[in-house]
Amino acid sequence: MTEYPLANLIRECGPLRRETTVAEAARRISVEGSGLPVVGDDDRLVGFLDEVDLLGAVTPGYLKELHGTHLFLRDPAALHRAITRAAPSAVGEHMRRDPPYVDTDDSEMHATALFLQSGQHTLPVVDASTQRVVGVIRLPDLLHKLLP
Repeated sequence: MTEYPLANLIRECGPLRRETTVAEAARRISVEGSGLPVVGDDDRLVGFLDEVDLLGAVTPGYLKELHGTHLFLRDPAALHRAITRAAPSAVGEHMRRDPPYVDTDDSEMHATALFLQSGQHTLPVVDASTQRVVGVIRLPDLLHKLLP
């Protein structure tokens, strides 16, 4: 990977598949970092899943609108039940489709702009010639390189 402009920032990762369960994705993300690309059978990018997407997968859809309420305080087991129901569902049901990504020919400036525009903390990296996922770039790594 050393021939790529972003080579020193690219972390190799095992991407998720659409059929990966939410439970497995949660385990992998907790070990590998803040988000992982999702690939199809041809190893090309089809989506992205991070912690926020996982929370959305395991909690009722209306919860985002109910901030400030004490829904789960009244029924503490409700969150556990929601997580248990969502755990076997497939990542493909919860991933972001057409996520922003950098390719191996992109510059640090382009990656910086995508981080700012997307609000994500991790971006998939796609090989410019094969269009296959080769890893991820994480915002803390970019900041570490850019700041003195």
